[in-house]
Amino acid sequence: MDDSYFESDLIEQFHLAESDYQIRSPVSRCDKIPGGESETIETPDDEWSQDSEDEATEDEMETYEDYKVSTLEEDKEAKLIDSFISKGCGCSLGPGKHPCSKSLDRNAIVYTRNNCLEMSTVELDMLILANLDAHRHKKKSCQLASTSDSENASQRVPIDYYFGGNQICKGTFLFIHAIGPKHYKNLVTHFDKNDLTLRRHENTKRLPANAISLGKTKSIVSFIKNFATIHALPLPGRLPGQYSDVKSLLLPTHMSKRFVYRQYCVACTENREIAVCRRKFEDIWSEVVPHIATMKPATDLCEICQGTIVRVMRSVNLPDSEKSQRLKEAELHLTLARQERELYNTECLRAALEIKLHPTSPEVLHLSFDFAQQIHFPNSPQQVGPLYFLAPRKCQLFGICSEGNGKQVNYLIDESDNPGKGANCVISMLHHYLDSKTDANQDLLLHADNAVGQNKNNAMVHYCAWRVLTGQTRTIKLSFMIAGHTKFSPDRFFGLVKKAYRRTSVSTLYDIEKVVNTSTTGGNNVAQSTVDISSGKQNVNWYNWSGHLSNFFHVIPAITKYHHFRVDKSAPGVVSLKEYAYSDEIKHIIAKCD
Repeated sequence: MDDSYFESDLIEQFHLAESDYQIRSPVSRCDKIPGGESETIETPDDEWSQDSEDEATEDEMETYEDYKVSTLEEDKEAKLIDSFISKGCGCSLGPGKHPCSKSLDRNAIVYTRNNCLEMSTVELDMLILANLDAHRHKKKSCQLASTSDSENASQRVPIDYYFGGNQICKGTFLFIHAIGPKHYKNLVTHFDKNDLTLRRHENTKRLPANAISLGKTKSIVSFIKNFATIHALPLPGRLPGQYSDVKSLLLPTHMSKRFVYRQYCVACTENREIAVCRRKFEDIWSEVVPHIATMKPATDLCEICQGTIVRVMRSVNLPDSEKSQRLKEAELHLTLARQERELYNTECLRAALEIKLHPTSPEVLHLSFDFAQQIHFPNSPQQVGPLYFLAPRKCQLFGICSEGNGKQVNYLIDESDNPGKGANCVISMLHHYLDSKTDANQDLLLHADNAVGQNKNNAMVHYCAWRVLTGQTRTIKLSFMIAGHTKFSPDRFFGLVKKAYRRTSVSTLYDIEKVVNTSTTGGNNVAQSTVDISSGKQNVNWYNWSGHLSNFFHVIPAITKYHHFRVDKSAPGVVSLKEYAYSDEIKHIIAKCD
């Protein structure tokens, strides 16, 4: 379907929405009791709308404060009813020419009045209009024998009021139905003119004087679309909540809505037109063309995605076939990234289910690991000036997250004990974790990013094969996410650590350990120093895994193009390789000897 269909429909809806500015004016319902002596009846406002009822219902909470408020309102209503019954309405329609209010049952009055107070304005109006239609005398029966139309028009038409089969006065009728005299008078006038129909305010569907025209709205939408055609980048996909066939257009980060509005004002000045205010301009933008947005500043972006963006931006004047080809390449890359993300989420759910079924000895263990940015200390949220010019001490942070139970062990590597961020460092910490957390009858699922020097290398694959060959693990599946699309659980836990770190005074490695342990309320972040802080004992031993394992395993050629590696004890010395999640599996022998 053509995109212009949706935009024109949205423009008309936005334009018609201006008519809702004029609503029925509220009418006071605090009036004197007809026939009474200068006493007022405090009844709810005439404009008690359905929206306010919905809001009140949604906000009701069973708390002590709400209970006190409701109790006070009930007491006030009860006193009001008792006062009306005791003082009377002042009429003589009751038995023995007493006030009619004296002869009515209090429970019936309370029940009817509460029902009317709970009604919306429309419902209450229809109830009163129905009573007028039923109990008002017909005009023909009360017209005088006069030939003057003006006299007949001004003739008062009597109205009888009934409650529970008994005739009552007007004041009692209004009190029972919780309606004021002015509101009632307006209903009578409406009934005379329109008979039994709903009241409709004269300003309904009428645009206010300051509303912009439909043509002006269309010109603003046209300007935004033309501006986006020149400067925005079309991306495959869409924004959440929008039409699936409306492509997203992303403006550069510096072209905000305020920036575009300034360009719009310049264009209006050049064309000698009056520009709308910025708020109205942004409202129209959000309502009609929400798929045009501004990119947000970001870091750690995908190199392929950014390269595709540049290629698409430079294809404005190219043939449509070449434009489509470049967009297809971008869609293919995003599809592969989405498939890897779905596989990661599926394995997370599988591990969580396994932990739930077998809390003490799960058969499947899913681990994700990564390095965080290094932490500097000393650090203070209220930093003094001279401290800025000092060279701080560095602490590396490496996290291994158990996806099944949502806990992460964070290894703290002091500057004096730092062996670097290579493969030997990562494997040594992973080996330390697995020795204490796994057993020989488990299937191990590992997820990491695409850092070649740390994770995606022959040393890591050799370690997985060695672990299976030595009987320490039954099966190991090592998966790497698409480069640039590697946000996963360790990053979430690192964010919690950094959030607590920025707000805490840190002077020593012990303070960093305390920050990590207190960064989550449930103890999901656990600190593990590679060197014992108090005794200086080495907790994590650093080994030359790459040099040692290269004596027993062959190198996998073109290892960087594969994203999935699997070793199984049923096929020792063999690695199953897959380029992507749904690619065909390739067997490769890496063991140098049987």
